[in-house]
Amino acid sequence: MELRGTGVKIQALCPGFTYTGFHDQPEYAAFDRTVIPKALWSSADKVAAESLSALGRRQVICIPGFNNRLLVALSRSSLTAPLLRAAASSVTRSIRVNK
Repeated sequence: MELRGTGVKIQALCPGFTYTGFHDQPEYAAFDRTVIPKALWSSADKVAAESLSALGRRQVICIPGFNNRLLVALSRSSLTAPLLRAAASSVTRSIRVNK
């Protein structure tokens, strides 16, 4: 831990789908945001605020938004994980088809 005592804090931010200019790049011209349910998208401001709040609580891993945390919890369950994988595959196929 070279940074111990320096005041530097590290956090793994897992933002999920966030409205930014990322998907506006030419490489993502075929990406259709409407394929992803609106409830799964967050604003960059909200993600940043939740991240900074979590950092203030010394939370090393931050998954902002209830829906994102719910998806993580469901993905860890042996009952619901296969359903989420199937849904993700369906969305991925849809994105590829739209290219």
